[in-house]
Amino acid sequence: MAIEDTERPVVSETEMRWGSDLVAQVIRDLGIKYIALNPGASYRGLHDSLVNYLGNRDPQMILCALLWAAIAVLVLYFEPS
Repeated sequence: MAIEDTERPVVSETEMRWGSDLVAQVIRDLGIKYIALNPGASYRGLHDSLVNYLGNRDPQMILCALLWAAIAVLVLYFEPS
């Protein structure tokens, strides 16, 4: 199954309602395509905005069970080739 075939949430909001919506939009404007997150972390509002405001696209969330896994994804994503 390709990433493009993944079911995505329908974006219901067209205007920013929360501060986390603004942060999510800034992340998108910076051109970041993926963001590795640990679900249930203290920045849960950002999770909600990435899904409900941006529709989990650009950036797309990569959910990691452990903080160390999220850090490993970050290091490998930005490691120069």
